[in-house]
Amino acid sequence: MESNKIRPITVRIKEGNDVVLTLPRALLEMLGLEDGEVIKIPIHELIEEHSMAEETNKNFERAMGNELFKTLIEKIQAEYPSLRMKISKSMVGFYDSDRGLLWIEYPKGRKIRVHLKKGDYSSVDRNKRIIPSGWGNYPEFRVETEEDVAYLIRLTKHAIGGF
Repeated sequence: MESNKIRPITVRIKEGNDVVLTLPRALLEMLGLEDGEVIKIPIHELIEEHSMAEETNKNFERAMGNELFKTLIEKIQAEYPSLRMKISKSMVGFYDSDRGLLWIEYPKGRKIRVHLKKGDYSSVDRNKRIIPSGWGNYPEFRVETEEDVAYLIRLTKHAIGGF
């Protein structure tokens, strides 16, 4: 991520009183959009969505205050810069193209729950740390220490490579 600071969003009024938002590249990536892609949203819906986005950003900022969570996010971004990160109200997802690879819940205490892409991890889960069916029957891994971050990086590499 380029910066944890929120940058202002530019708004222009075009012909027909359409509101045009110019979004920073990082925000476009989080939303899964390309430069120049157009989305039309009635202005009243835009105002309603603003409060939800604001809450999402606050939840993410709060989670980034947790050193283990921050280390985990930064390590994944450093190891796999091609993955797209999507921030939601309760978790951060990492995607390879349109395929979801892992979803990291915001920390609750010292534990961080990570949901992995469905598949067989037995060849890389040497310590039998994966819970086979957690949330939505997705394999689940819990990060509690710095060593768990390295373990998760190996699991992520396996998920990217496919099964």
